[in-house]
Amino acid sequence: MVAESVKDAPTEKPSKAAVVTKPVPTITEAEVLAAQDLWATSVKGISRAYLDGEDYVQAAADAAGKLYGYGHGNVLFKPTRCAEYQFRPTGEEAMSYFVGCDAVDGGYSEDSGFAINGGKGWSDVVFFNHKVEIIGDTAIAMGNYYFTGASDGKSVKVEYTFGYKRCEDGKLRIFLHHSSVPFGAGLPPAVTKEEILEVQDKWAAAVVQISKDYMEGGDFVATAGAAAGELYGYGHGEVLFKPTRCAEVQFRPTAAEAMSYFVGKSNVAEGYDEDSGFAINGGKGWASVKYMNHQVEVVNGVGIAMGNYDFTCATTGAVSRVEYTFNYKKCADGKVRAAPPLAHVFLRTRSPGQGALRVRRPYTSPAYHHPPSFPLPNPSDAAALPPVQVRIFLHHSSMPFKPASAPVPAFPTPSLGAPVSVDEVIDVQTRWAAAIKRISAIHAKGGDYVAAAGQAAGELYGYGHGDVMFKPTRCSTKQFRPTAADAMSYFVGYKSVATGYEEDMGFAINGGKGWANCVYDNHQVQQIGGAAIAMGNYYFTCATTGDKVKVEYVFGYKRCEDDKVRIFLHHSSVPFKA
Repeated sequence: MVAESVKDAPTEKPSKAAVVTKPVPTITEAEVLAAQDLWATSVKGISRAYLDGEDYVQAAADAAGKLYGYGHGNVLFKPTRCAEYQFRPTGEEAMSYFVGCDAVDGGYSEDSGFAINGGKGWSDVVFFNHKVEIIGDTAIAMGNYYFTGASDGKSVKVEYTFGYKRCEDGKLRIFLHHSSVPFGAGLPPAVTKEEILEVQDKWAAAVVQISKDYMEGGDFVATAGAAAGELYGYGHGEVLFKPTRCAEVQFRPTAAEAMSYFVGKSNVAEGYDEDSGFAINGGKGWASVKYMNHQVEVVNGVGIAMGNYDFTCATTGAVSRVEYTFNYKKCADGKVRAAPPLAHVFLRTRSPGQGALRVRRPYTSPAYHHPPSFPLPNPSDAAALPPVQVRIFLHHSSMPFKPASAPVPAFPTPSLGAPVSVDEVIDVQTRWAAAIKRISAIHAKGGDYVAAAGQAAGELYGYGHGDVMFKPTRCSTKQFRPTAADAMSYFVGYKSVATGYEEDMGFAINGGKGWANCVYDNHQVQQIGGAAIAMGNYYFTCATTGDKVKVEYVFGYKRCEDDKVRIFLHHSSVPFKA
């Protein structure tokens, strides 16, 4: 799905909004860059004032007056971190977002203060423009900006579209601001097979080390606690753990319960009676552990391993074979951890020199009872174990070769044609929505949906008539699509075009499931310097499941040399979820 499910979609006809038309002098790219520098400097200054105990609210108010067009005209503002109140058309609403709900009267509870990073502050802000387009008396900039946290030094990437125009006092201010979290941001990268094998090696080494510390009278409990923190996902999400030698309490969803199993009931507070300490082999220890994977797979970024591992007793030399299924995923700290064995069906043992393995019956379990809670040993007290550090493994798709193309003609200046009207904007939106439905229907019937998409793109987008600034919803590897070929890959899927991008599943066909409907809901439409800007949400209905999904948008429309109105700006994003 694109975004959150929506129960009530708006009516079919896109909504109109107030029209604002003001002729003002042409803007230069240098002025845009200066405005961006002032915005970045202002955010840093607000954060610094907050951290120094100064009047950061006043600093923010002063900056907003210089940067934004509130009080000079309509402002279309869709902030990054807003879910309940997506759009901020007034200066008061913008202030709530930037300094936090508690710092202003009537603030919104979802606002923690973006300009102060929720209290942690920003030490740096850097703009990287993908494109700056001058459109008569306005300018549009699209790209990414990077915010560096003042407390941890971590960099955060955010996508943006800004619109600038000159106000009646001659100063350049923001009339359009759409920021969004990059698609897929916050999701952990996929686990690799190499990382799975590394975690298995660390798991085996940890069991041997815990046994060794136990046999030598060391702090094996602390060693086990440190290993559990490195290897298992406790504290990072839910863990499904069904150990081998458990009957009374089959499942161990908490770290404390896992510790009882690994080091034994007598070595933890309120452990389970059935636990003799698997990691110390009930006191006999393990000399070695050997994984034998039947198969290792990575499915949707999660690693799955199934096979047998052999444990060699440190006292008798007997080898015990256990069946396993492990799941592995990457946690927020970048480490791969296990969602441990989902099913251990048989425990098989053999003594040195014996041939066939003897099969023990699986443990049977009486009714499960609610587990008690008891503390996990402090990992800081543990004996040193090598951490399960994983290298950065990114999904890397190389850029396909694109032959040089002929120069793209520039858009005519707005003075060469009539200004774009609100009715024309709504007409293009209606035709865009109809095109999405038509492309999906043709795909479902096995028709030439690629040709239909190509025809729609030629009618709706300004490719071939001037520069197009397009930041689609579902793109992370190739965020921006400045060419018609780039856009076609996104809309119909990389397999349907010659030089597509692998991340493209075909938005116009919903990855194969199709769209039954698409409805625009304009927050506001503005006429700016002969062009028009629309901000709002559109709602897509899946043709297969009937689910409705909501996406945020900013579209820009201009009149081309053939007198037709086409899209020159398109920024879509998944609504922010707190």
